[in-house]
Order: sequence, then C-alpha cells, then structure tokens
Amino acid sequence: MNYIVEPRIREPGAGKAAAAEESPQERLLKYVPLSIAGAYPLLENGIAEYIKTPISSISPREITWFVFAALFLWYVLFLNQKFRKAVYRGKTRFRLQGVQTVVSIIAFCVWTYSIKSAIWNDIYNAGIALIATVLFVLFASLYSPTVTPEEAKGR
Repeated sequence: MNYIVEPRIREPGAGKAAAAEESPQERLLKYVPLSIAGAYPLLENGIAEYIKTPISSISPREITWFVFAALFLWYVLFLNQKFRKAVYRGKTRFRLQGVQTVVSIIAFCVWTYSIKSAIWNDIYNAGIALIATVLFVLFASLYSPTVTPEEAKGR
C-alpha cells in the first residue's frame, strides 16, 4: 500500500487540476493508516488490563501517553521514509510531506478523541467529538494536494 496521498496534476494554463486518481476514502485511509488504527486500541486495552494489576510505580496515564507519542512518532518517521523513496524532490517533497504530516497529526488526534481514548478522558465531550470528526472527514475528503506536471516527474 502506498501511504502517500497522491496529488492531482495541475495542467499549465488550466484553472483547475485534472481529476484525482484517489477517492476521498483512499485519502482518509492514508491519514490514519490501518496499522495504527489497529494497534492503538489494542495497546490501549493492554493498558486497561495493566490498571487492574499494576506491576510497578509507572502510572497508567504515563503509559497511555507513551503509547500515543510512540505511534505518533512512528507514523511521522514512517511517512518521512516513504516520501524519501517517492519521486518528489526539493520544495515539492517538503510541501507535500509537510501538508500530509500536519493533516495526519490532526487526523490522529481527532480519531483518538472520537474513539474516547484514555488520554482525552479529562476533556472528552461526545458533541465535540462528533463535530470534530465530521469537520475533519469533510475537509479530508474535499482537499487534495496538487502539483504541476514537472513536479510530478520529480524535477
């Protein structure tokens, strides 16, 4: 699976970009990949079990934040590795990778909030979760990065 949100190619002199090859659903899957969507709840359930029988003086809250940060960091580094192998170079790579990284960070936070992750227990509100999720899905499904034909070839 390609984890990079593929940009649409903007034809020179045209006001709009050519049609996107990726559907909105495909783009959404790339912002929070299935590897994280599967691992995070599993690890959080392990922490819930740890709460019942703690082994040491490490608080479950610290472990929860560690898991959140570790998966967060893993995805940022993983995405960087994928962009280094892609055809995009220079400013184009920096722009595309930067936008996808920021959108993925927002997606990860919105997603963990919407599933009522333990890290958000103190501030969780179902109404806010619903609104944030709907707004993010609308944004992510409507937004698609664009590049010129030269940028698409890696020049």
